[in-house]
Amino acid sequence: MFDIIRAGWFTVKVTSHPDKIYDALDASAAVLRDVTVSPINKRELDRARTTVLTRHESDMKDNVYWLGMVTHCQNPAVPWKSVSCLRDLKA
Repeated sequence: MFDIIRAGWFTVKVTSHPDKIYDALDASAAVLRDVTVSPINKRELDRARTTVLTRHESDMKDNVYWLGMVTHCQNPAVPWKSVSCLRDLKA
């Protein structure tokens, strides 16, 4: 699909009390909308990068992560996902 159109998506993960889930959703959408008028600065990007890398290092120690990585590697409906996707990863 991405060879046809330039597009992407955002994944937002929040932890919320069930009564506050829509407030959390609204806050997440507001932050994403705000990026168009107030771009992300270097400090914010560095903080986000550190969070993602720390989580990734932790995830790599978990079998659930590795099972997710190999899921659909031989599925013809997912032609771009193959075992070659794993070559750059270090256990």
